[in-house]
Amino acid sequence: GLAESLPSFTNVVKAEYLVSEILGEVNEDDYFGRSARVLDGFQVSDPTGGEQFDQHSIMPLDESFRMVEPGYMDLEHGYVRTENGGWYVACLTDLGENVNGEMIDWWFRNCDDDEKYRWWHPKDHIKGTWDDSFFAAMPHERNRGHYVGHTHIVEECIGGLKQNLLIEFERTSKYFDVSSFDDNNITACLVAKVYVEDPVAGVLAVGHLIHMVREQYG
Repeated sequence: GLAESLPSFTNVVKAEYLVSEILGEVNEDDYFGRSARVLDGFQVSDPTGGEQFDQHSIMPLDESFRMVEPGYMDLEHGYVRTENGGWYVACLTDLGENVNGEMIDWWFRNCDDDEKYRWWHPKDHIKGTWDDSFFAAMPHERNRGHYVGHTHIVEECIGGLKQNLLIEFERTSKYFDVSSFDDNNITACLVAKVYVEDPVAGVLAVGHLIHMVREQYG
C-alpha cells in the first residue's frame, strides 16, 4: 500500500508543497520532480481485498449528506458500472497527519497554471487553468472557497485517454448541512459539476465530484 511504498517522514509538510517530503537528490524547490518521485514509487494495492460491488453500493447524489456521518459507507473505495452506462467511483485516501483541510482548500485556490496542475499528478495531468474571472484576485487575495462559482479548465488522461474537462465548482451548502461539519471533523468539502468538451457534440454534462476531508488525527 501507499504507507509501505513511501519513506518515513519527520518534518511537517509545508502547505505550499502539498506533496510528501521525500528523501533523495531531488531539490526541495523542484515540486514536479518531488511529486514524480513519489508517484514512481507508488505501489497499487486493492484495499477492498477484491470485493465486488453492485448497484446497491451506489450512493445517490441527493443522499450525499450521508458522507458527513461517522463511519464508512458501503462503498468507500472502488467503482461500479451504473444502470445508465456511467461509472460511480469512490476513492478513500489517507493524507497523513501533516495534511489538513485548509491545505487542500489552499491548493485548489492556488493551483492556477499548467505547471502546478502537473505537480498534482505528473503523468495524467497535462494542462490546467481557470476561467478569466478567477484571476481577478491575486493569489494572496484569494480567500477560502475562492474557486466556488469558477470553472477549472483541464486536460488530463482518464483511463489512458486524453479528456478536456470543465469542472464547475458549486456551493458546498447545496448538498450538505455545513453547520454539521465541525461536529463530524470535516475540515474541507468541495463539490462540482463535471463537463467534457467533445469535438463533435460540444460541451456535455457528464457527472459530479465531491472532495471531502475528515480529520482523523489528533
